[in-house]
Amino acid sequence: MAKKMCKLTKKDRPAKIAELSGRARYICTNCGRTADSAENLCEAVAMDEL
Repeated sequence: MAKKMCKLTKKDRPAKIAELSGRARYICTNCGRTADSAENLCEAVAMDEL
C-alpha cells in the first residue's frame, strides 16, 4: 500500500515526502500537495491535465 502524503506530513517525515515528490507529476485537488505517483495522493490529478 502506498503512503499518502497527508499521513506522512502528520508523522513529520520530511525525507520521505521529498523522495515521493522530487519529480512531481500529480497534484492533490484536496490539499494541494504534489507527488511523483498518483497513488501517493488522496485526490490526484495529472499536472499536464490542468
